[in-house]
Amino acid sequence: MKYSPRSEYTFLLTDAVVEAVLTAVRRDGGPLSTVDCLEDRYYVGKPSKRPSSKSRQYRIRRFGCCGAVALECKRWKDDLASLRQTHVDANDLPRLDSVNVDKKWPGKWFHKEIVKKQLSACLNVGFERTVLFPEASDNCRLTLDRNIRLKTPTSYDTLANSDQDAGFVSLQSNFLRMKFADALPLRFKRLLYKFQLLPVQPTTLMTLAQQRLASTEANSVASPNQVGTLNKETIQCQLG
Repeated sequence: MKYSPRSEYTFLLTDAVVEAVLTAVRRDGGPLSTVDCLEDRYYVGKPSKRPSSKSRQYRIRRFGCCGAVALECKRWKDDLASLRQTHVDANDLPRLDSVNVDKKWPGKWFHKEIVKKQLSACLNVGFERTVLFPEASDNCRLTLDRNIRLKTPTSYDTLANSDQDAGFVSLQSNFLRMKFADALPLRFKRLLYKFQLLPVQPTTLMTLAQQRLASTEANSVASPNQVGTLNKETIQCQLG
């Protein structure tokens, strides 16, 4: 399934700003709908030799405890984002490691991209997503991602079994995402002006996650015999 391009803005928020935003949404009469924890597995490949104005992101997304997962490719050009998404059974994910894949398998296109672009899994990200104004149409969507957990991918098990949360590292960040097809909705404008929010790059989550994992691994190497808690970092919201 391919979705039509939509405008998408991403914002990095502190816990304090998150609570203020939720309060503002409630005052605006918007009910909150919390979805089960999602988990993404991100893929990266070798840098392209040809410059491009578009950026792409390949990932596998698991929705809550269900057995279905989605193979996704997200593309950005300026503030426009488009998504290609195919749902497959989690038990079929090992096919992505095969040399050849059945042409009738719905995930064939994702396997082709892995081979063509030499993609490899680099990061698992689990998070809790809250949908704000859930009664809005698909062309207008506001989501809040919190309780973000990171892990270096090992196998497909964590994408098939939501109970396997061992080994995750916390990322002390929250992401607010605004998606819309036409003009910026009035509700979104109110939030932008009230909290003076400035968008960040849509790939900021992956960048911060990779830095966090690298920092954790470096600390583990530097102090292999030391037992203690992980250092925590606080990301400040960008305000205009």
